[in-house]
Order: sequence, then C-alpha cells, then structure tokens
Amino acid sequence: MSWHSGEIEKYDYGYKSGTCYPFMGEKKWQTWSKTFSPLAKSEKILDAGCGPGLTVLAGLIDGYDMWGTDISPYLLEVIWPVRGLQHRCQLAFVDEMPFEDKEFGIILCLGVLEHIPEEGIMPSLKELKRVLKPNGLLCLHIGLKPYPTKLLGKELHVTIKPREWWKTQLTEVGFSLMETPKMVPKVDLGLVGSYQ
Repeated sequence: MSWHSGEIEKYDYGYKSGTCYPFMGEKKWQTWSKTFSPLAKSEKILDAGCGPGLTVLAGLIDGYDMWGTDISPYLLEVIWPVRGLQHRCQLAFVDEMPFEDKEFGIILCLGVLEHIPEEGIMPSLKELKRVLKPNGLLCLHIGLKPYPTKLLGKELHVTIKPREWWKTQLTEVGFSLMETPKMVPKVDLGLVGSYQ
C-alpha cells in the first residue's frame, strides 16, 4: 500500500525515541479482558497494533494464548526480544496480516484504527474480519480527537471521524456492534463487534 512506508518511518522513530510508547498495556488488558468469558482461555487472541507488546505480555501472564502485530522494525529487533515476545509478535499492517482465515476467536485493536489513513480503513476492517472466527469478538478502542503529540512533524491520529462514521464502516463490513461503557464521550469510542 502507498501509505505503509511513511507509517513505518513515523512509528519506528516514535518507539526508538520513546515518544510513542503506550504505558497502559497492562491496564488495557485488565479492562478489556473483563469482556471475555472464561472460555476465552481456549481461544487465540490477537492484539492488532500491539506496540511494545505490554497487552500481549499481560494476557500471557494471565494464561491466554496471545499474539501481536505492529509495524515498527525496532519493536521486532529490540523491544519484543527483551520481553520474550519475538515468537508471539510479528511485523504486519492491519490490512495485510500473515494469518489464516478465521484464526482468532478474539481480536483487540486498541487505539490503532485512528492512526491508519482513511484509505486504509476499509481494507483493515476487512482483514480484521478475515482473521476473526464467526461469532468471535473484535474489541476496538478508537480515538475521536487529534493526538496532542506529533512524530516527525506528522499527526498520529490521521483518521478523525465521528463515532457514527466508525459504526457505519464496521457495519458495512458485516460486524454487529455493541458500544462498551466507560469510554469518554466525544474523545474516544469503545466497541465490541462480531459477525455470523
């Protein structure tokens, strides 16, 4: 895709410099894992856009079969090996994932889609659906406002749309949606999606 190379450069710089580092991985895991039934421990779970892998690590510690993807080679070369995640996390864009159809029972995509240029949103949603099992759960957290920090002079949240726009995109791909509570209105959107 035409937009991939610019995103790799931006986020590789962000992780190397420490500017782009989600410290909330364990907290995100604790919040979202409450939406899963105890049966989820028998499912493969993907964190699409896992960053340094803190959510993957927290899930593994809790006994879940966790996997992750992100786009920064720095994560692959430096961060994931330090955490023992080099065999659990792979380099991949959300719209081109190296997984089989219907491989995951649960997909987390937390604070990722708003970072993807609008031209990549529908291909990314279709790819998420491709690797998710029917009746599986797609757990989303989407920022609805610009991010206060820039990387290499570029915006981090590049697809800023209202919540209804996101819901329309997801339903067009075939997801049925349930909005999750505890999200900050007008700032972010939490959704759980599934398809038959």
